Amino acid sequence: MSGASELIAAVVALVAGVAECATDPADRVRLLSPLATAPTPAGGDAGLAAVGRRAALAALARATAACQPRSYDEAEALRRGSCAMFEAEELVAADAGEDAVAAALRTVRGAVDRDLRRRAANLSPLRKIEMKVSLSATVLAHRLYGDARREAELARMAGDPPNPLFMPQRFKGLAR
Repeated sequence: MSGASELIAAVVALVAGVAECATDPADRVRLLSPLATAPTPAGGDAGLAAVGRRAALAALARATAACQPRSYDEAEALRRGSCAMFEAEELVAADAGEDAVAAALRTVRGAVDRDLRRRAANLSPLRKIEMKVSLSATVLAHRLYGDARREAELARMAGDPPNPLFMPQRFKGLAR
């Protein structure tokens, strides 16, 4: 293997290692996003930087497919952020005359976009929940959703308060 090939393999392995550090797909997205948008360092090798970003984008596409957004809002934010990263790299590739790479990135972006739009359509949007007094998660779940068994879900949406008997008076929760 030549020096350049070894360097490229090392960059791809680094990205794969970062992706494997997180078992939760949402954490993978969070870890891979800075790699997918990393600028070329001053005086750095633009081609090598592009390899790193594109490897991160490939891993990011897999991570978004594995993500399970809890709400429509979360799915839309993931879709918009991911697609923006792909689009930025598409422009880099097109500006460099790498038309096939730009087309491949556009194809993957379209797949990510369609997947997240499809899944978002089945999710509830978020809404502001405001109460005058603190209620327990069980009572609040019954009042909001008619199902007291959703207390754990409601507590997670409220940021896991120290005691679910005393929910915060203001937070965002699922509309339905």
